[in-house]
Amino acid sequence: MMTTLSIRRSGAALGVTVLAAATLFGTAHAKPAEPTGIDRVDFAAAHHTTYSHWTGGGNYGDGSNAYVREELESTDFQCYDIVSYFLKFEGNGGGGAVTTSWVIEFDYATTGQDGVALVPMISPWHLLLNTDDSQYNDPDGDAVLSAAVDTLVKESPSKAVEKYSSGITQVTFDVSGVNPGDFIVVRLDARIECDYPSTPTGNLLVKAASGSIGNSAINVGEQTVPLKVRGDFTQNPPS
Repeated sequence: MMTTLSIRRSGAALGVTVLAAATLFGTAHAKPAEPTGIDRVDFAAAHHTTYSHWTGGGNYGDGSNAYVREELESTDFQCYDIVSYFLKFEGNGGGGAVTTSWVIEFDYATTGQDGVALVPMISPWHLLLNTDDSQYNDPDGDAVLSAAVDTLVKESPSKAVEKYSSGITQVTFDVSGVNPGDFIVVRLDARIECDYPSTPTGNLLVKAASGSIGNSAINVGEQTVPLKVRGDFTQNPPS
């Protein structure tokens, strides 16, 4: 991230005078502010009862079970439903605003038998800052989500990317304007897509894979939300 400095000539001259006086009288220099960082990262799914599965939605709230879940059951969804997820993080330290980069991974196939995929949606209506969230806090109003890209990748070198069978969709995006004290919530939606008829088994996994500020990694931890798939999920299309 490039920082632009704008210094007026009179201000620069005044700064030199003050520095000289401080040196003359032995006054200690002020300790520089620590760089802004990110902490308290959490990744979870929206509680299935809190939003329309046609549109996606919900709130992270206080992070309790009333708002979010660490795992989901396919019995609460049907094919073509939209599933919503939240990435929550907070700015800390004493520096200025920073730009953060994130990678979230969505399974293109279940961990068991084929038949279901999670397909992320990266339009501004489905990948967005959840500013209406009750805990959302951005006093400066300068947080911006940008550079959203979805990329299909192999889950292993020996397996080709094939919908319902193998692969991962990586969604990458930036959030700029993150300041100390900010409480940021990003909502990410994905559609459940199905192959008819089939008998899928296992889980569809969604993972907060990584975060960074420039070249510095953010401690994301192993945060994976499984959607447990029932065997009869794709026998008949929803009416």
